[in-house]
Amino acid sequence: MILKAYLDDSEINQEPVSVLAGWLAPAGSWAPFADEWQRGLEMKPKLKYFKMSECMGFGGEFSGWSRESRNQRLRYFVNLIEEYKLLGIGGVIPTAEYKRLFRNSPLKNFDVPYFLMFYGLMAGILSSLPEIQNAIGATTERVDFVFDDQPGQMERALNAWAEFKEVALENIKPLLGDPPIFRSDLMTLPLQAADLYAWHLRRQQTVEFTGEQYQSPWGNAGDTINTANWLWTTQNLEVMRDSLDEARRFGVPAQIWPK
Repeated sequence: MILKAYLDDSEINQEPVSVLAGWLAPAGSWAPFADEWQRGLEMKPKLKYFKMSECMGFGGEFSGWSRESRNQRLRYFVNLIEEYKLLGIGGVIPTAEYKRLFRNSPLKNFDVPYFLMFYGLMAGILSSLPEIQNAIGATTERVDFVFDDQPGQMERALNAWAEFKEVALENIKPLLGDPPIFRSDLMTLPLQAADLYAWHLRRQQTVEFTGEQYQSPWGNAGDTINTANWLWTTQNLEVMRDSLDEARRFGVPAQIWPK
């Protein structure tokens, strides 16, 4: 079985946290899921697309909606995610700490957190596959990744793919599928679901960052959804910075895989 992940970013390089998140599921689940998502868009009042920030701010496609109608549609999408047993996956980096530690890095790929999150999240998922397979109840022969379009970051991210595979652990190399691809969330419906989770995870982490209690906007819907998130600490970032500096000095491939 092939697993496939759809991932979107939320407020990369903005404080307090940068987030890259989405959903992982057997590849065969995504076509019927997208059909059901499209049905949700076509309910009255119709949506051309779903974007979580517009949903919560009553802007764009949700302009003029009542709170009741908004909540009802949101619960439909969350219940759909729960029905298909998608696994929420995400990476969170404290932005201020990242800027402090990587501000003077000579490695241009690390001028913003996206590159580290892009490869760090894939490495985390692949390194945790035994636990992930237990969570979704399926074994896998490889994992493919689809990311939302990211102007200014896509080319540099893909240019490092061969190096990423080179330094992968031997037992994980066979699990690396095709190079990641980038798609528009306006045309690729699972990326709209990824946008929902990326917004939710960033909001959750932002609220908890201040010591408050987070309440999801969809109430009790989605209570059985499983998630696996990687939260970068200051210590994690310091170890990564030192590892990257050492790799640069010795002219060897940068190691982004978990130690």
